[in-house]
Amino acid sequence: MPDDLPYLGNHNNYLADVFKAKPALYAQLKDKRTKLGVNLGQCIKTGVDNKGHPYVKTCGIVGGDEESWTMFGELFDPIIEARHGGYKADAVHPRGRMEVA
Repeated sequence: MPDDLPYLGNHNNYLADVFKAKPALYAQLKDKRTKLGVNLGQCIKTGVDNKGHPYVKTCGIVGGDEESWTMFGELFDPIIEARHGGYKADAVHPRGRMEVA
C-alpha cells in the first residue's frame, strides 16, 4: 500500500469521486485488513488502474471478501449510494428481507 493516495484527477469512477471529496479517508483505511487478509489496495486496484470511460461511470471498487463491505464501509457505502441513486447503507431491499430457517 502506498503511503499516499494515488493521483485520481483524470479518473471517471465513483471511487475517485469519493476520494476527491474525502481524501483523508485513504489514510484512515489503508492499513486495515480483513480476517482473510484483504486490504484496501486490493479493493481499489481496479479503480486506480483503470481511469474509466468518459460516458460510462464505473464503481472502481470490488469487495475482496465478505468483511470488505464493512471493514471499508466508509468507502463502499457512498459509492453504492451514488451508483444506485440514493440506496443508503441501512436501506432494505424493496422486496423485504428473507428469513433464513
